[in-house]
Amino acid sequence: METRLRHELVISLALFIVFSLLCSGKVSWAVGAPDYLPDGPHPRIILNSGELTRLVAKRAGAAAEWTKLVAWCDTHLTDTGYNVQPTVLGYGGVIAFGQANWQGSDYYGYRMSGFNDQLLSYALAYQVLKQPGAGQDLTRAAQYAARVKELLVNGIAKGLNVGEEPNGLRALRVSDLADVSVNAAEVTALAATTETLAGQVSSMFYKLGYSSRFLVAVPIAYDWIYDTLSQQDKDLLAPMMLRWYDWIQGVRSAYNNGVLINGVRYYEDFGGTADSTHVNPSGGQITVASDYGKMYSNFGSGHEAMMSLIPVALYGYNADIPAYFSQTKIRLTTSVVPQLESPLQQAGGESVEGWNYGSGYSYLAPSLYGYYTATGEPAIAGMTWFSGLVESMVHRLGANLLDVPYTGYWTGVPMGVNRTSFAFPFTGILQRIDASAKLAQVGQYLLVNSAWQDTPALYDQVLWLRKDVTSVPPSILPLSHLASGSGIFTSRSSWTDPDGTHMQGILKGVAAQANHEGYSQGHFSLSRGSDRLLSHSNAAGDSPAATTFNTILFNNNGPHASNPALTTPAIDRMEEGGGFFYVSGDITNAYKRQWNTDRALLFRRSLLHVRPGLLVVYDVTRSNATLGNLKDWYTQYTSLPAVTGDTVATASGNSKVFVKTVYPAGSFTVSNPYTGSYRVKFTPATLQEYDQFLHVVEATGTSGQQSAVAPISTANLRGAHIQASRNVVIGFPSDQNGADLGAPISYSYTPTTSATDHYLAKLVPGQTFSVSVTGGAVKTVTLTPGPSSVAASANGVLAFTVNADNSFSQLNVATKTGGVVSPSPQLRGRGL
Repeated sequence: METRLRHELVISLALFIVFSLLCSGKVSWAVGAPDYLPDGPHPRIILNSGELTRLVAKRAGAAAEWTKLVAWCDTHLTDTGYNVQPTVLGYGGVIAFGQANWQGSDYYGYRMSGFNDQLLSYALAYQVLKQPGAGQDLTRAAQYAARVKELLVNGIAKGLNVGEEPNGLRALRVSDLADVSVNAAEVTALAATTETLAGQVSSMFYKLGYSSRFLVAVPIAYDWIYDTLSQQDKDLLAPMMLRWYDWIQGVRSAYNNGVLINGVRYYEDFGGTADSTHVNPSGGQITVASDYGKMYSNFGSGHEAMMSLIPVALYGYNADIPAYFSQTKIRLTTSVVPQLESPLQQAGGESVEGWNYGSGYSYLAPSLYGYYTATGEPAIAGMTWFSGLVESMVHRLGANLLDVPYTGYWTGVPMGVNRTSFAFPFTGILQRIDASAKLAQVGQYLLVNSAWQDTPALYDQVLWLRKDVTSVPPSILPLSHLASGSGIFTSRSSWTDPDGTHMQGILKGVAAQANHEGYSQGHFSLSRGSDRLLSHSNAAGDSPAATTFNTILFNNNGPHASNPALTTPAIDRMEEGGGFFYVSGDITNAYKRQWNTDRALLFRRSLLHVRPGLLVVYDVTRSNATLGNLKDWYTQYTSLPAVTGDTVATASGNSKVFVKTVYPAGSFTVSNPYTGSYRVKFTPATLQEYDQFLHVVEATGTSGQQSAVAPISTANLRGAHIQASRNVVIGFPSDQNGADLGAPISYSYTPTTSATDHYLAKLVPGQTFSVSVTGGAVKTVTLTPGPSSVAASANGVLAFTVNADNSFSQLNVATKTGGVVSPSPQLRGRGL
């Protein structure tokens, strides 16, 4: 009896611990140690027991998003047209597939997105409806599962085959043209069959695999309706997914065994030997799918999203799956996760291809999380990338916490829109990792308080939106942020002022790595409220000229298209000082290229945001004199600017912006390259190898006037005295090679206010000074090395105030060291 009571006590204690973890929201529910294998029961991807409990509560409480999802599923349950063969509107055009069914789109939607939406909607609803409790509906659940199976089996595996076997390969090969093959012989063979209409197959000599990001729904749906699939269904769907897996990585296997047409197999890889009945591709085409293994790309991240879940969904199907799973685990832990966590690659979570256009990360992040729920993989559990996605998303929002400032240039979608397709999964995943994390709560604030400008998918709302997470406004966050991997930084004047200023820019040191919203190196933008002041020329196409951005061109050239690999981050100085934000980076590497002439020999850009509305831009440059010494400093505007002397001024909405050239002397050229876009080019009067550009940008309301700016130049300092409502003095080193500003330092200015704030940047980090202030109407500040009156921060910034009586006090206390962000003191220990 005693033994039995002890046993029952142990069980009760274990149940109590599990219940406590459930309530805390910090339990992974993965299968976990010691083997980290996806060998648990189905569903094993995302929908663990804790998740299903939350979803059943939505069902029982008739949550609005759940009710809408069921209504949509009922409405479209008998839609037809998924097996209608595609028609093509021409190269680069839109594919017209099937009949319009899903939210004004067709089954195929945009490159299989229609199937993605249908599969996830019905499979999710099936899992929720089948669970016991209030609102259980087994009849409707069975109908939904049958719908998913119909789409998987007849819609894709049998309906989108290539050649004479059911392989679903056309679903993966869909692109701008209906069916893209890198095997020219296969194209000829297919065109001669009655399977497709003439012109529907074309060889681009390039394996895209575009739709992999949408076909991630296939392994998820397989897992979620697994208990309704027959062995025959599994024997059709499992080999199809393994074919996709091997097709992406360009591997010939028992599953990826070519396309059979009239007894001949046509391969899209170089493995094996071709003969009269086995035809390899010709012309030396690459055989892996586009950007395979590269997480900076929508293509590469989309491939990984699909591939990572295939062996998870299929684990236990046959003896081949463990090898596929092992390969996936190795790739995730040695390549994918390191890329996403690397400060030289994707750390910080900035959205690939931008927050305006669209991100493959909205597919990759749920897939990695789904892999984690099935395996407990510690490499994923320890990632900071998930929180970085939310943090970057929040910091990129404009002053109204809705608009995303222009950075990209794609004209195919509305710009400046914050998209819930990112907010729901990114926030939802972070909340499931740790619901008490402040960033998870800030994300919740945006989900429940923002008037979103797009319509999120219903399944995303049902799956990711939680009602039990505390909502905290973004004002608890610092005013600036760096996504270290992308080199994209932001600074704002306030989280609560609707007319606040917002600045963002990029100092990466390599050319843009993705299409649609690439950024020329050094580009920065500035807005005030909802008014875009310094933006970019919104050119169409995927290869915009550097002239469309706010940066410098050397001899009419922007960065090279490809560069030597970075070994250290370009940004080596960054400081958040409360009243100011400073960032500096050497982006010369972006103008270098192996086996080609360097377009520039030095380009360091430093930006100092003095809140609320002053932005100082200082550039240290050296041209490649063998190519010439022409340098042009570009800015882009949304309304016609006026040039007066050394100043460009324009108004936009309720705001004005003034851009004043302090150094060097030169001239302006104004152009209007596109409707609604205006470009100003500043060219120095003297063309020389070394140049330092100093510009003062000021954002004001419509009644604001430009502050007077007086240049300051000494033997080792280049700066300005800005006579704003509170005077500001700024100074940078004048060394032509960009060396740190060393002591002694001495300069004079004529204050027009009782107190003047001084910001000296790129000093020797940690340098201590004794400070002397003399004079009355004209004051002279002298800093000499010696016993510490003041000290430069670890980032080489010294900020201090000089009063009318010549007393002074230091302003900045560094919260960052070595260019790496440390939490502000008030945020330490709060889950950020």
